[in-house]
Amino acid sequence: MEHVGRLSFVPLIGEPPPGVDLDLLPAPEAVRSDVAATFSDFFSVSGDIETVDGKSRSIAPASGIHVIYAYGHAWTTPEGPYSASEGVGKTVIESGSDLLSRLLSAESAERTLLILDTCYAAAFEACFVPPVVTPRLVVYSSGATERAIALNTDRASRFSLALSRELSGRAPSIDFVRAVMNIAENLDKDGIIAGQQVTYRMNGRALRLVRGSITERHKRERTVSLIRNALFTSGGVGAAVLIWLAWFYWNHEVRVVGTEESPAVNGSAVFVDGSATEERLRFWARV
Repeated sequence: MEHVGRLSFVPLIGEPPPGVDLDLLPAPEAVRSDVAATFSDFFSVSGDIETVDGKSRSIAPASGIHVIYAYGHAWTTPEGPYSASEGVGKTVIESGSDLLSRLLSAESAERTLLILDTCYAAAFEACFVPPVVTPRLVVYSSGATERAIALNTDRASRFSLALSRELSGRAPSIDFVRAVMNIAENLDKDGIIAGQQVTYRMNGRALRLVRGSITERHKRERTVSLIRNALFTSGGVGAAVLIWLAWFYWNHEVRVVGTEESPAVNGSAVFVDGSATEERLRFWARV
């Protein structure tokens, strides 16, 4: 059983070349926060998080599992998959092989978990030929010919939300391959909601992550993520209610009926009954 020594978040948010049609994605900062919260329970005491731009290489930790989470846009060409990152304010377009070569190293391959949360993620499978290094476990969030599903209202990808749910809980350790298989089953097509095909490539021994000591910073990031998600949810519900009330008011006649209740005779008498003709109403009562 192993702890996570470092999470390297790789945002693939550069401008694609002309003619490449890409969907609007949630901001990478929100997804990074959720992914960090998901893995925070499994960090070692010295575990940390880095963001890798298009001009940088990921740096493996001295010990522990190196989780590399690549999120964003990818597209396919006859030559293979491509992606676009940002580095020093400029877009960096890379082939699948170039991206993997930049992120992976032979020295830490046996301790590396690579997650590709992009469209056409499984198309990167064909890129694992020398000199590209093969990590211990690769997870593809979508099939080689399908687009991944983005949940812009939840500020997350469908896979990142499913991963968060699967790794939550109080179990002392998690069989990561089993978790991926559960996610694959949950995200598969069910005849009602469009699914996406989650697959993986195992290149070494089983990967079991163990929960351990969490630093105060990781606790804070997890708490902030939970609170942020709760606020977005409650805010969305509140906004929907206000919109509905406004629609109801403007599309329905408001009728004011006043009655005087008489407990002595167990009855009531109507003393006002009419339609509201103004935009604003004010009620006064005096006893």
